[in-house]
Amino acid sequence: MKKNLLIVLLSISSFCMAQKGGKKKSATPPPTYQKSIFFESGKHELTDSAKGFVMAIIDSLTQYSSFQIFVKGNTDNTGDSIKNQKLSEDRSLKVKELMLASGVDEKYITINSLGENAPIASNETEDGKRMNRRVDIIINYTRKLPDSLFSFWQKCGGQLHNSLTKHCIKPFRDTVIVGSQGTLFMIPGTAFVGVTAKTKGCIEIVVKEDFLFSEMLADRLTSTAMGKPFSTSGMVYIMASLNGANLQLKPKMKIGILMPQTERMPSGTLLYEGEREKGEKNSNPEDNAINWKDYQKNMSVLESYTRKDLNDWVGCGPQPYERCPLFFCKIARFFGKKPNGDPLKPPTGCSMEEADFARLQQGIVGALGFNFKNPKDKLGLMLIAENWRVQIKDNASQLNNRDLASWAFAASNKLGWINCDRLYTNKEEKTNVSIDVAPQKNVDFYLVFKQEKMLLPQITEGKDFTKDKIIPKGLQAKLVVLKYEKGQPYYFIKDITIGDPQIHVEFKAASPAEIKEAFKVLDN
Repeated sequence: MKKNLLIVLLSISSFCMAQKGGKKKSATPPPTYQKSIFFESGKHELTDSAKGFVMAIIDSLTQYSSFQIFVKGNTDNTGDSIKNQKLSEDRSLKVKELMLASGVDEKYITINSLGENAPIASNETEDGKRMNRRVDIIINYTRKLPDSLFSFWQKCGGQLHNSLTKHCIKPFRDTVIVGSQGTLFMIPGTAFVGVTAKTKGCIEIVVKEDFLFSEMLADRLTSTAMGKPFSTSGMVYIMASLNGANLQLKPKMKIGILMPQTERMPSGTLLYEGEREKGEKNSNPEDNAINWKDYQKNMSVLESYTRKDLNDWVGCGPQPYERCPLFFCKIARFFGKKPNGDPLKPPTGCSMEEADFARLQQGIVGALGFNFKNPKDKLGLMLIAENWRVQIKDNASQLNNRDLASWAFAASNKLGWINCDRLYTNKEEKTNVSIDVAPQKNVDFYLVFKQEKMLLPQITEGKDFTKDKIIPKGLQAKLVVLKYEKGQPYYFIKDITIGDPQIHVEFKAASPAEIKEAFKVLDN
């Protein structure tokens, strides 16, 4: 009987409430379990079945990391209401006494005596009275998380993740926004499906930039694709929404992304799209591991420009049509007035060579979908290019004091995670890394190579770090091991040389904030 009652208890569904998108979210109430036990008329003693049920509840408390029990006594309307009030109290106390005798701490129990004032059925029938002679047992609880890496990221991920920045832009207007770390996002006004000149409200652009290994690891990002190691030049995330609904780019539209770099982007670098794994049910997608796939051929562009290239390009001007209001420009075109200039030739006073100016003009503005080779509207193209140059100049000026060597420019037809990677190649002898902790569902391993710009996850099921020998011998790296056990996160970080004997791991218990702080050593 006790076993069956426990199964009934565990089968009760918990609930949570969520506000609809676009509205301010209220605090989510804890999951709740509620059940009733019943009494004979005028009695407060527990029946054998009631005792068994209460004991099943007590046994189930071990699966909760926290809980609060509310015991509410009730009666039917037979007899005097004052006596019924006392009877309901006696019934509540009997349940509480059994819980205390079974080891439940009194601070977790709250009793309430309602007398005949809270019937759940009619007191006009015997069946109704039987339903009203009861004690309601209500438990608000939080379940213990299982010992798994999913649990680690579920508990710690929100405190580890690199912060998002949010921007509000006007619909149907070309806009350049700058991320917290200096990435410039060029967003054409006509880029999004369903957004027109009549669209009202604010388009919310959410961006995230991960250029440091501490940021990548905190966001559970790595630089591997199809089991092969890659060197990364940086990872960025962008998403757009309107009135709480996510937006998609039109099939032939692209957004431009200028990522600041401390050195010139190596040749062979490609653009990769990141997709989070499905993870476990109800998991936060940002807590799940990521897979990268090459989509360079899928209408996407990746170029590298030196800091001088970009500064010279945005500094060209002002052009004679720069101040031309849109209305007067339309009138000029109506009367057949030709613009003074060519969109692929530098204006008067521009220090750039014609070939260099045309390369950036086509490479940046043209990559967004504007055709400079056969321009039907020369004046329109020049105005568009001038608008982008002015916006980039205004937003990039604050970065002039930073140690930047170049900009990685990506024109992408997808939103989400975007990564600039190149396949890591090395002809030196390959080996593996062996550790004395076997991979388990609650343990995770990473290797960080600062010089080679790689962050590798473990991609095997044994104590070796990878299935095949793919890591060059002698490379310097940092080994990162994470573990989650009995609700407590642990970490281990150590400098190693690839080819060292088996590495001994000594875990250190820490809070998520302490782990995030410890990750910063990966950037030194």
